[in-house]
Amino acid sequence: MNKTILINDAQIDVEIIDEVLAAASLPSGKILLILSDGYLQKGYLGCCLPKSLIAYQDLIGIFNSYLDRGWDCGVALSAKACRFRSTHPAYFTYLLGHELGHANVCINDISVHIHSCLIQDFICKASFKKVSQWHELPHEELFDQFGIYVAGSLFPRQQLDSEITSLLGSPDFQDKDRLELMLSLPPFKDFKGLRDKLVQFSKPYKTELIKLWKAAASESNSASLLDLIDDYEVLFI
Repeated sequence: MNKTILINDAQIDVEIIDEVLAAASLPSGKILLILSDGYLQKGYLGCCLPKSLIAYQDLIGIFNSYLDRGWDCGVALSAKACRFRSTHPAYFTYLLGHELGHANVCINDISVHIHSCLIQDFICKASFKKVSQWHELPHEELFDQFGIYVAGSLFPRQQLDSEITSLLGSPDFQDKDRLELMLSLPPFKDFKGLRDKLVQFSKPYKTELIKLWKAAASESNSASLLDLIDDYEVLFI
């Protein structure tokens, strides 16, 4: 059974969190869930990080204060994301559901999470900018679908679409291409085929990806996810 350590700095009503966690139905493990009253690095609305990979990813410092709390996977939403709870509740639920989709994969098969990160970090350069946005990646699309599924468990789909449409009309909102795509995405809750989707997606860029991975591994002076891969060819089989 999944257990959650909740750090509710944003003072979100706990009832909605319990409902989202129930809808997400995460596998066995312990989640550190931070609803922040501050901001995440690079302006992210949310993030997810397995505790076992902290040494290999210097991305998110928000989890560092809780390293002694005995969690398996950390999920955080920024203050900006948490404010959507009052203005766009279905969209807030989608955001949390999206990050819990990441957590699902991290707990079930961390190798798939590592695989997706390596593609994500290098695909723009490997594809010569043919793939340049995160929502174009198969795992991000699947997590969007999972977030839509979780939101749909608590709100009518029409409400989520209406809230997305209102955000598309906001001049200050980023990532509008992603929002446009979400309007046509069906809900989905099964991650079993994700590795195959990653392989199929990345194969056309195999040569460039391996070239970039090798160069990054040889040039890095710090721990990297690339250190965990013995044979890059395996990522395309």
